[in-house]
Amino acid sequence: MATIGLMQLYEQGKFKLDDDISTALGFQLKNPFYPNIPITYRMILSHQSSLGESNQYDDFITTTYSMMTTPFPEVKELLSPGGKWYSTNSFKNKKPGTYFSYSNINFGLVGILVEAHSG
Repeated sequence: MATIGLMQLYEQGKFKLDDDISTALGFQLKNPFYPNIPITYRMILSHQSSLGESNQYDDFITTTYSMMTTPFPEVKELLSPGGKWYSTNSFKNKKPGTYFSYSNINFGLVGILVEAHSG
């Protein structure tokens, strides 16, 4: 459902599939092994973003689920250098856009992008 919502926003002209998602996220999302290649909507939707699920991802999700109050941890704490749960292990050493690897975090990002574009 989240992907359908994101694609409806695409049809409304809110973004292009090859845009860098960092703009909508509000922080730079870069694979540390390929810092000059933007991670795009197309890559997130097709599981070619080079994002993976590390132990830090599991800790981040567990913390998020166990919190009874807000604010919840922000995803930039997982995916930005210096973040509480950041690790280069969250990224595959594969060039973004060239390698398929299913990762649940892609759909978490889809939800965040829907929120960012729909208000």
